[in-house]
Amino acid sequence: MDKEYLKILTTIHTGYNVYRGNISYYDYTLFILYTILFIKSGIIKPGETGVIFDFSKDENDLVNNYIDDFREKLNYLSDVANIEPRRLDSEDEIELFNYILKLDKKLFDNFYLQIFEECLSIYFSKHHLSIQDSLQPQELNQLMSYFLPEDKNISVYNPFAGMCSLGMNLDNRTTYLAEEINFEIAELAELRFLISDKKNFEIKNTDSIKSLNEPFNNKYDFIVSTPPFGLKGKDALESVVMENNEYKISLNSFIIDASLSKLKENGKLVFTISESVLYSSSKGNKEFRRNLVVNSQIETLIKLPNRLFKSTAISSYIIVLGKDEKKNSSIRMIDASEMILDVKSKQNILDLEKLFDALNNSFDNDNCVFVNKEEIINNDYNLSVNRYLVEDLNLTKQELSRLESLNNIVTVVKRQRVYEEKGKLIRISDLSKDKLDYTKNFEDLE
Repeated sequence: MDKEYLKILTTIHTGYNVYRGNISYYDYTLFILYTILFIKSGIIKPGETGVIFDFSKDENDLVNNYIDDFREKLNYLSDVANIEPRRLDSEDEIELFNYILKLDKKLFDNFYLQIFEECLSIYFSKHHLSIQDSLQPQELNQLMSYFLPEDKNISVYNPFAGMCSLGMNLDNRTTYLAEEINFEIAELAELRFLISDKKNFEIKNTDSIKSLNEPFNNKYDFIVSTPPFGLKGKDALESVVMENNEYKISLNSFIIDASLSKLKENGKLVFTISESVLYSSSKGNKEFRRNLVVNSQIETLIKLPNRLFKSTAISSYIIVLGKDEKKNSSIRMIDASEMILDVKSKQNILDLEKLFDALNNSFDNDNCVFVNKEEIINNDYNLSVNRYLVEDLNLTKQELSRLESLNNIVTVVKRQRVYEEKGKLIRISDLSKDKLDYTKNFEDLE
């Protein structure tokens, strides 16, 4: 890797400490990103006595909107440097902001995108894990993009967009609308698109839950999203779910259902969801799954590995839905829970090569099965992949006839709240060791 590029990264890392206490991480990150954007656009360049602004270089209104904010931050950082002349190290006589502005043009052209992404990584690393997941893993972006139509002249809607990582994989002929409720993340995402020369995009700073329930005119060819897993739905659902809704449904179910209404005929919807949506026994969620199955809208279900995200280790799925109803069509179910790269990391990294092989295979195998509608109905609309990808025991008809349902063998003991102030402490050593007489009476314990 280029030594000058490494020096740039070191300089930027140091800057977060140099200006800490004088400017927020967010404002400092914006300053660096503005600098990259304006150098790239030719709007600013270093001069003998300061920075030269040439507003004739760019006609993009979005870019010009950031000019005043950049100037304000530049002046402020200049004042800080004059009042507190702290250097990057004992040998470097150049203040941080001037160093960034005076980057070698060839070096800048080769590495500005990597510098930009590194700034985002630094910024998000200083935040809560749920905010860090705004930068979705690149492997997951590639997987979701696999289901894009071949035609690039399409419209894409991305609610709960985070840093719009999914949109970064789109062709410039594609019209892209993203929604993100966090203002800072929405602004950083917009800068990300401008610096990457993305066209035909719009990023709205808005609440996707509310916008999904509002009247709309536009429908989309492709809808893609990873709604936050920790989203609490009680208050939100009370404000958005229709009054004639017979059953209570989870927020994830509502989001998918509402998104489907914005999908064009022959369109496709790809979401990352928590596994519980696929097997929850509540009437609302079961009815939601029943509608998807009966209307043949589910094309693919992929069980993902745990720990793909920084903020949660819960089991998650990719669900692919389509409106091109196909009677008697089967659902492709893939177990990718063990498809991870063998690398040392706190997060699992999806092995895309193995998963794409499974997606391109049209036959049942150890990781993939095609399940017909009748089998899912017989399983009470449970859509968990583990229910259908089971090892064949090769039992005879006589052996199968002797099998007992688990409900006939075990008794479910429901959790009950204990109100007594005093209770008994039971240790593992207190449990019965008798394989036949496994019931235990704890009356002798204090």
